[in-house]
Amino acid sequence: EGSDHAIKTTNSTGLASFTYTVAKPMSTLRNYSKSPCAENQPQITTIPIDGQSYQFNYAVCTTDECPKYLENDLDIAKISIRALSSNTATEPYSWDDVYPIFRQYYHLYPVMSRIVNLTNYSSVVEYHNWKMINYSMGLDFNDPNFMPVTRDIPPSKQKMILKWLQNPIRKKGDLSFSSSDIDDNPSQEVLEVPLCDHPNTTTAQSNFENQVLPLICQHDKIPFDTNQVCDFLDANYYRATLDSSDTPDCTRPLYGYTSNSQNPNIRKLCNITNVQKQLQLAVEIEFATVPLYLTSLYSIIKGCNPEIYHLIRSVVMQEMLHMVQAANILIATGETPIIDNSSFVPQFPTVGLPGCVHPKLKVYLDKFDLKQVHDVFLTIEQPNITCIATPFPELSNNTIGQFYNEIEECIETLGNDIFKKGAEQLQVNWPWPLLPNTIGNVHIVTNVSSSKAGIDEIVKQGEGSSPIDPHYDPKTDQLAHYYRFQEIVCRRKLIKVDDEHYAYHGANISYDPQGVWPMRKNPGKEGIFLGTNCYTEAKAFHKVYRALLRELQVTFGGSPANIINTVELMESLLVHAKRVMRVKYKFNDKVDDDTCGPVWDYDWDD
Repeated sequence: EGSDHAIKTTNSTGLASFTYTVAKPMSTLRNYSKSPCAENQPQITTIPIDGQSYQFNYAVCTTDECPKYLENDLDIAKISIRALSSNTATEPYSWDDVYPIFRQYYHLYPVMSRIVNLTNYSSVVEYHNWKMINYSMGLDFNDPNFMPVTRDIPPSKQKMILKWLQNPIRKKGDLSFSSSDIDDNPSQEVLEVPLCDHPNTTTAQSNFENQVLPLICQHDKIPFDTNQVCDFLDANYYRATLDSSDTPDCTRPLYGYTSNSQNPNIRKLCNITNVQKQLQLAVEIEFATVPLYLTSLYSIIKGCNPEIYHLIRSVVMQEMLHMVQAANILIATGETPIIDNSSFVPQFPTVGLPGCVHPKLKVYLDKFDLKQVHDVFLTIEQPNITCIATPFPELSNNTIGQFYNEIEECIETLGNDIFKKGAEQLQVNWPWPLLPNTIGNVHIVTNVSSSKAGIDEIVKQGEGSSPIDPHYDPKTDQLAHYYRFQEIVCRRKLIKVDDEHYAYHGANISYDPQGVWPMRKNPGKEGIFLGTNCYTEAKAFHKVYRALLRELQVTFGGSPANIINTVELMESLLVHAKRVMRVKYKFNDKVDDDTCGPVWDYDWDD
């Protein structure tokens, strides 16, 4: 320090010791006022490379010879020293503190992304990934399995990551995670995660499976004909969910509207105010299915029932797109969707969906269960087939298909004048980072035509491209939601038999009830007591859920680019949901066999 060279005399064993000190603060070593690579590149303030490498020359010489060696580069050897930066973060550590380190290794070793995405919070804290990272980074430095294998992480930062892994909060100020939930020896309140990488493919028996499979599952040739397909469906149950004869409050702004109606009371329903009100209900309907389907999805243990998991997940992602599409149409008319509000959030259990859709359907939250898929999920997504619409026209008014048809016909009647110029700048575009763009489309709405395209996408992805065509797009092999859920119920893939028939006789879809967390039905804030693991995990989930609602409101309130924050929060929600599913429900110091579940209530005041 303070000199360009130093001379040391060896000791009796021939060794000499030099001390190197980094004089310049490590945080400024890679600061630039302009790009070091090219003149036309944007300004770079910090390049996130940990530490700095230095090269030093050395030579063994007598006292008289040393100056001569320093002048001749051929007579000296070289040694490189890497100085590593220290940790400047303060406890409690959060994802914001460890993310820059993980990001660096994510880019250095992209092959690791096949195992764990180090730039993704939910991927890092997912149980199996968490355990792997915690184990490998906690090994002795000289252990061949130590990570990172390049041994180039500062010890202080290694200690910070290990400390954070014991309480992997996302933001400073978040509630702490329950330490017993990630312990190798969890308490009696927390269930171990079973190994389900190779789930039992034996046909599992449940109350639903002991019953005879629905007729449509057994038939060899289901026709592509609306006049015949009704023979294979449980139409009576479906009709019962649509009955609103004793439900006087079952109405909506455009209820029963058709553009060719001769009834003056029906025709006067069509105005911009009623269109906007029903579009708000459309956003609520699409959102109402998300907690329903997600709770079922969250209850599936990782590695178990993989085909069922991916089928439900694909439906959930498209329901999110449907919500965005309905919101875009509403925004195009000059109105802002109301989301972060108690009136928007569904309460479970409930009867019927918003807007008098299936007013008698009993809707409840439950762990994955074949009976719920059959009785609830299939009913919500049921196509508006002729055996309902023709003999019982009053019932068809209460289907999702008719709900959207009313909006579409009224928009056509009102014309392009209802759409505001410049409103497209406030709508959410697609695709979004972190989600595949193969799950569908989101249309930017500027006129009648684009609004119809958006509504068409919503309806067809749920029902199919015609009343009984299983594909929502005839040009693809992707099934509509109804037929994906029917595959789960039949536990067989849907295949095309010939040009006019199909059957649920394809590959088996295995179902193992042991691969589902035993979550209590309709989990809510009631009966969850402060100080229990159930409270800690459920409260943490609820906090992220409320943050998601706020971010959705910001996104649809004029900041469409904010959608990326909502996607990240959805992934964080998955992490918290998986944790709360493992915690047993505790009441009056008695631990129940059922586990807790995610709390979807809007308010939760202690």
